[in-house]
Amino acid sequence: MIDHLNQQNALLSSQAELTVKLSSSEQELVKWRQRIADLESRPSSKLTQDQKSLLLHREEITTLMEKNVAIEKNNRLIKESAEITAWRDSLQASIDNRQQGYDIQIAGYGVGDKNQLRQQELLRIEHGYNNQRLQLERDYADKSRGMSDHVFQEKMQALNDALEREKEIVRQKNEQLDIQAGDWVSGASQGFNNWLDDTKDISEQIKSTTTQMVDGMTDA
Repeated sequence: MIDHLNQQNALLSSQAELTVKLSSSEQELVKWRQRIADLESRPSSKLTQDQKSLLLHREEITTLMEKNVAIEKNNRLIKESAEITAWRDSLQASIDNRQQGYDIQIAGYGVGDKNQLRQQELLRIEHGYNNQRLQLERDYADKSRGMSDHVFQEKMQALNDALEREKEIVRQKNEQLDIQAGDWVSGASQGFNNWLDDTKDISEQIKSTTTQMVDGMTDA
């Protein structure tokens, strides 16, 4: 008796675990089949008209319920696939960010500190816009957002235009800095040359004065 109860308990536990794993439509289908099996086991004389009607249309009803199971399963697979894709995209984004950091460090290596910093600045800007492009492509691929081809193309073009404008602003800024730096160097160089000239004049004056003093002492 105890062994029988233990076996029954194990069977019920297994069925409970299976039920938890089944979708709602699958659970309904299992219940439906159990109900039909129960009705089929009864004598026809013991069935009500509603029960007889269920048996009469059991294949049609079963087909519809199986379709619901297939639809729900497909929807679940789509949802799971989207979740996995989002997770992988998140991991890839982390890798890409790290790679971008390395690219920025490497950019302009060996060309001097000033040029390296400028190339790194441009690369940061390009990476930023590239991330926006990737997000736009993901939004476009997500059909639930309903983004049209026209909107996608216009947004992508706007991103490209904005990138070029921002890069041009940076280039103009660097040109102005170079001009100002050139003016400063030129001014400093001119000032230094003037100082040398002044120093030379003073030296000549000292030499002339010293010569005159020595000549005067000799004459005396």
